[in-house]
Amino acid sequence: MNREEWDRLMKSRDKSAKSKKDKEGDDMPAVSKKQRKAMAIAEHAPEKLFKRNKGLKKMTKNQLSDFASTKEKGLPAKKGKSKKVKKMDRKESMASFFARRNKETGKGRR
Repeated sequence: MNREEWDRLMKSRDKSAKSKKDKEGDDMPAVSKKQRKAMAIAEHAPEKLFKRNKGLKKMTKNQLSDFASTKEKGLPAKKGKSKKVKKMDRKESMASFFARRNKETGKGRR
C-alpha cells in the first residue's frame, strides 16, 4: 500500500466517522420540551425571545440547531428541581455541623 492509497483510506474513514456522528445528532440534547422550544425560537425568530432568555442569542447557530433538533419523545414538559436532594444535603450538613461542634466542645449525647 503506497502513501496515496493510505491517505485516501484515512480520508474516507474520517468522513464515515463524521457522518455517523451527524446521524446520531444529539451531542447536546435539550433537557425539557420548553428548553427545546426556546432554542428553536432563538434559532429561527430571535426577536420573539423574552428578555430573560437573552443568553441564547450568544449561542452559535450549530449549538441552537443541536438543541432544537432534540426529539421530544420522553422529555418532560418542564425540568423540575429535586427538593428531596436539597433537604437531604441540608440534613447532612447539619449533622456534620453538630458532630464537629460536639467534638470541639467535648459534649455529646447523654
